[in-house]
Amino acid sequence: MLVTVIVAGVVLFSVVDWYRDGLTTITEFRYGTSIFNPSVLDSDADGLEDWDEINYYQTNLLEPDTDDDGLPDGPEVTILGSNPLRMDIFVEVDWMSTTLEPSAISRLIKEFADAPIENPNGSTGITLHIDLDEQVPTVDEISPNHKSGDWNDFWDYKEYYFSQREGFHYALICEVVKSNGKILGGYAPGYDFMVGTFRPDLFDGYYYPPDVIGAIFMHELGHAIGLHSSVYEGIDSYQVPFSDYRSVMNYNTPRVPTDTDNAFYGYSNEGEFSDWNYLHEHGLETPAWDVVDPVWTGTAVFSLVDQYTVNVNEILDLQIGSKLVVKFYTYGDVFENESVIETFTPPSHVEENESVRHPTKCVKKVRLDLTHDDTENVISTIASYTVRKIDLETRFMEIPLEWVMSPPDNRIIVEQEFLDLPYQWAIAPS
Repeated sequence: MLVTVIVAGVVLFSVVDWYRDGLTTITEFRYGTSIFNPSVLDSDADGLEDWDEINYYQTNLLEPDTDDDGLPDGPEVTILGSNPLRMDIFVEVDWMSTTLEPSAISRLIKEFADAPIENPNGSTGITLHIDLDEQVPTVDEISPNHKSGDWNDFWDYKEYYFSQREGFHYALICEVVKSNGKILGGYAPGYDFMVGTFRPDLFDGYYYPPDVIGAIFMHELGHAIGLHSSVYEGIDSYQVPFSDYRSVMNYNTPRVPTDTDNAFYGYSNEGEFSDWNYLHEHGLETPAWDVVDPVWTGTAVFSLVDQYTVNVNEILDLQIGSKLVVKFYTYGDVFENESVIETFTPPSHVEENESVRHPTKCVKKVRLDLTHDDTENVISTIASYTVRKIDLETRFMEIPLEWVMSPPDNRIIVEQEFLDLPYQWAIAPS
């Protein structure tokens, strides 16, 4: 039966589906979807048509991610086979010689299942999906930073072994995690993470028990989904006693199991800061899908000012992170030093033209990294630059005029650079 409401000769709404998108006009009004554009069948562009969201999935047809787990509703239904009304986390795990024991996996899944987080379908908790994928070749130590050569950094393994499944975090369980000369228990570059299993610097060499490996896994996964030191001072620090911040993210957390106790798992839900409340309020950080905006857009360009200084001209829109960092490397990709050039709260627009001096040496290779508060936690490398022979030759030609124009007190500095340039030129790439 056709029911139409008319006021002063104008049709306000009808139960008729005028545009054949499966929704009557009155339904379009109720949900706030377009009643005038017949081509819009999926109002939130999440891959599910409005009619299906209302009648089959009970998802929010104006929000692409109803449960706020970072996974759009459409892919949750059509690709991952998960519930778009309940938070999910997907992790693909590769390992070298040691992997997660079933007991550790059970504890991890239970910790997330018992999370005090309310979902749109009325349930509580988060469903953690751990896919033990494959064993990979073993190396003695591995770096989270990009390095020259093969099979010596996390990115080599991710590029070759990660199945590249959208929505999945990638976890690599390795032997020794080493960053800039420092041995670490684990590390989380961006949305992915590494877990070490051996500490040659402890005792006469210490292999982590299975329960501790699981605890480190939960700590690094916490970083990957949004728990960073910029969020709370107790994360990745010894500043807050464990009694005040009972979280696996706290460095004061008991790691080594005793005869009577297992290693501590879990995120805090009380005390000075609640990890679970933060994740509930801010949602989960998840590897981006094509439908998700990129973490940054814009341009950044390096140029050489002098042998010790680069200029970086950036026009950027930043969606996540907290710092822009200029990092200096040798020609062999060994980290030398860094300088934070911007601290921000996302989303942020940054438009700067600034000179950055190497704190101690001449500039060889340099990168502009988008990072979290921990500058080793790199989200994305925005720009990079290598000082080549042609750059040094150009600088060599500039120095005589600069010496003439410089005040007497500065000429000694210019003269020293003139003397240093040939040494760098000899090792610089063409």
